[in-house]
Amino acid sequence: MSGHTSFRSFVSVAAVLLAALSSAYADDAVEARKIIERAIEASGMEKFAKDTGTTLKGKGTLNLMGAMVPFTMTGYFQMPDKSRGEIHIDVMGQQLEIINIFNKDKGWVKIADNVIEMAQDQIDEAKDSTYNTYITSLLPLREPTYQLSTLGTTKENGMELVGVLVKAKDKPDVKLWFDSKTRLLVKTQMKTKDGTTGQEVNEESYLSDYRNSKGAKIAFKYKTLRDGKVLLEAELESWESVPKHPDSLFEKP
Repeated sequence: MSGHTSFRSFVSVAAVLLAALSSAYADDAVEARKIIERAIEASGMEKFAKDTGTTLKGKGTLNLMGAMVPFTMTGYFQMPDKSRGEIHIDVMGQQLEIINIFNKDKGWVKIADNVIEMAQDQIDEAKDSTYNTYITSLLPLREPTYQLSTLGTTKENGMELVGVLVKAKDKPDVKLWFDSKTRLLVKTQMKTKDGTTGQEVNEESYLSDYRNSKGAKIAFKYKTLRDGKVLLEAELESWESVPKHPDSLFEKP
């Protein structure tokens, strides 16, 4: 066999392999989208597809310099890139209000009467956090902007979980894990920047205690870890989906 013939044979084999791989990737993407569709159906979020605003109220504990501090919170989200958190914490018996506002590529922190511009690391952290909140509503994942693939199955906390990897341009990869029985989202994983240290951290969030709220199933308990250490534990008191929040909520306080 001549070298030319051998080369042509090699190219033919390579072409067949590439076609097979392309088909496998396409099949995998289809399966990943099926998992997302089943999760949307299980959650009942379809009825809120036109709403871009969410209001959360809750309480919990937050890790501040190694100490778990109790807090109450009202959070406003305007998808895909605006958020406002009004947090009241108890520091050594002193009540303190902190307002965090993120608006696309700007942000502010208000502590008592002092307003501080967010540093770039804090803005990057807020972007990742808001993005995570956006895609875990699941409905945006129907858009072709997002590249989806399966992660297989694993077992955790007595549940069998099935995973989907979400990729998008200029966004962090996010792993979504669903309970194979209820089909509801129970865990997310992503790498993000710690706004205080500027270091990349591995963030895991656990969602549980799903309840019926306005016809949808909403997780009322959250637990977030960074590099294995608890960052916060929270329990919702109420959840509301709204068509749109006033723009003034996300302006400089």
